[in-house]
Amino acid sequence: MANFSKTFESDLRNEFSSADQIHIAYEDGICNDVDPSEAVEFALTVINFEGETIWERFKLPKRKEVDLEWIMSKLNKDKVYESFVENFKELLEGIEIEEKFSVYPTTYGIGLHVMFSREPRKLMETISSELSKKNIEHHTEYSDAHYVFRFVISKSSENIERMSNV
Repeated sequence: MANFSKTFESDLRNEFSSADQIHIAYEDGICNDVDPSEAVEFALTVINFEGETIWERFKLPKRKEVDLEWIMSKLNKDKVYESFVENFKELLEGIEIEEKFSVYPTTYGIGLHVMFSREPRKLMETISSELSKKNIEHHTEYSDAHYVFRFVISKSSENIERMSNV
């Protein structure tokens, strides 16, 4: 199944040595622990009591060697929107919006908490229109509970460049 580098686990523990807790699990695809040589999924939990917590599960490649660089590239890929949040907030300041709401980065793009919004549909259409004017590829959807409106933003290199120039 998976091909882990010989120093994978020690490299990973060294990378997160400042963490309060770290848990590594090799799994069979249905959350059962297995020997690393039989794993098809890898779960990583890193807890810092005064900071960021990582809780990720990765489907493992069949042929490529899994090493620290592979895991870090997967973790960092999901952080592409963190730097865009400030630009997104500046974009919103340029639009006449009377409501207050929170904006935060996610793995899919930007989340907009609209639970107490008076006119969420109008708000979302206005923001989506502004993103379209800036040629930022995206689509929109509600969270399951409809508390959060999601701006699912393409991670293409061209789109990331356009986001940084907002």
